Amino acid sequence: MARSIIRPAIGEHHPVCHQLAASIYEQRGYLMKRNLIIVLAVVWIATGTIGCQSLKNVMPGSSKPAEPTLYSQVPADLQAPVDEAMSEIQSAKDGLALAKEKVELAKLKKERANLEKKFADREEKLAETVVKQAEATFELRKMEAIDKAGLGDKAANINEIAGLKTDALSLESKVIEIKADMATMELDLKEMTAKVEEQAAKISSE
Repeated sequence: MARSIIRPAIGEHHPVCHQLAASIYEQRGYLMKRNLIIVLAVVWIATGTIGCQSLKNVMPGSSKPAEPTLYSQVPADLQAPVDEAMSEIQSAKDGLALAKEKVELAKLKKERANLEKKFADREEKLAETVVKQAEATFELRKMEAIDKAGLGDKAANINEIAGLKTDALSLESKVIEIKADMATMELDLKEMTAKVEEQAAKISSE
């Protein structure tokens, strides 16, 4: 083919023709070698993959656990260590369950302690408010006595008495509000105490 292409231009035996033909044959040889290498590489990779897959299939880690039917054929004296291990597993599970129950009991006790703290704070607030209410009542009664005795400025007495009554009524309202809060907290405390006792009894029975 190279000769038929080159002959019309430079002749069949021209040196350039020989060089061109040699170059073409050299390129063809290179391409054939490269294609052969690619084919061999593909075959090598495919073979290696199949070998790895076969090796993976026979590795110990990929084996399935022994069938229950096989274990049932094990003599009773050889099953004793297995039964002991199973008993230890159950004992450990029971210990874990008990620990969780104790954690729940501690949680309930903590919640009850928080409620008791809030109840004690409100109780203290109630006592302080009652003291202020008693003091306001004392000042009111004293001012009323001064006014009834006709002492001091009448207008000033009226204004002072009105202010003291307002203070006394405000404190009385606050006392009622605090007592209502404490009544609700007391119900919550009783409910929480019942939960604590129930959980404690549950742990004792296990």
